[in-house]
Amino acid sequence: MQAKILFIIDNLTGGGAEKTLIHVLRHIDRNRFDVSLLVVAKYGIYIPDIPSDIRVFSIFGDGKTMKCLGLFPLFRLYRRLGAMLFRKYPYFVSQFVRIPDFDIGISFCHGDNMPLLWTLKKHFRKTVMWIHGDLRISTRRFILKRFPDETAAVDRFIFVSQAAKDAFIETFPEYVHLQMRMSVIYNPLDFDNIRSHGIRLERTNTDVLQVVAVGRLDKGKGFDRLIRVHSRLLDDGVKHELVILGKGPEYEMLEKQITKLDVGATCQLAGFQNPYPYLATADVFVLSSFNEALPVVVAEAMVLCRPIVSTNVAGADELLGNGRFGILTENSEDGVYDGLKKMLTDSVLRKHFEEELNKNQDKFIFTSDVHNIEEKLLKML
Repeated sequence: MQAKILFIIDNLTGGGAEKTLIHVLRHIDRNRFDVSLLVVAKYGIYIPDIPSDIRVFSIFGDGKTMKCLGLFPLFRLYRRLGAMLFRKYPYFVSQFVRIPDFDIGISFCHGDNMPLLWTLKKHFRKTVMWIHGDLRISTRRFILKRFPDETAAVDRFIFVSQAAKDAFIETFPEYVHLQMRMSVIYNPLDFDNIRSHGIRLERTNTDVLQVVAVGRLDKGKGFDRLIRVHSRLLDDGVKHELVILGKGPEYEMLEKQITKLDVGATCQLAGFQNPYPYLATADVFVLSSFNEALPVVVAEAMVLCRPIVSTNVAGADELLGNGRFGILTENSEDGVYDGLKKMLTDSVLRKHFEEELNKNQDKFIFTSDVHNIEEKLLKML
């Protein structure tokens, strides 16, 4: 008999958790699981990637009709106000959600969706909270503080890294007695998809090293300090180009910063697009984030065997084997500067990391399949 599973998430914008969820939805065993998805707000670049056999529920739809009528700005206002109402009165808003019963309800990424585990609990035999962030830093930790009894009643806590688990316990020491319910499952990646799309791009200037960064353009990714580091390195004679892929609320600010620092000829905001050809072409991949839990893009760069420089955020040390597979830097502008300068000016070091990554693909902490997830879920039943 199939286990009926409902995954719950805020939206499907271009983040690592959302990409991981799509991978799980594609590859989870249909003979063992009957899977559905509840999206709080049905929008995001990964909406078209939801497998056709997955039943999708949502609280706030995609606004297609209003877009056709030229009223999409009004829909966005409705969605924004609805999200504010949901955060403040989740029990009230949840009364309008109509779903059948499931064996397991899973809040797949900590966020606004978490209260749905509690407000819809009559529909679930078991509940899972899947933490994809460092709750010492995440603004969403206030949701758990609002519902301490409901949080303590969750049947299983899954964390994407040991660092994320440690951060949870540090932030909520009152839940330390629940450690028997806590597990670490590293995000699985689609190795074949990454490699098949990781076809090197033709570059017009192969004499200059290219640094690539990927992520949502928000404050947490540290792209502002990365652009300052880029400018400093150029001033110090370290010739290179910087390409940043992604979109987000900081786009205009970053554009202005590029103009102010006069680095428009060497620094490009490339928007959101398939990152794999850019990663495959990069001489160096850099993660400049202030905070993460398990940076998926670092794992993707590892699959493509690119030399990596990463701030020592949660999960990065686990992925990179505490420096075995890439340079871990202090989480500061000077740290990013020192790490990038070291990697860019040492071709032997870059070659060393490429070879180390290439020969250890079967030893990474993350895998390509979802078997571990399946087994953990079935054990709950």
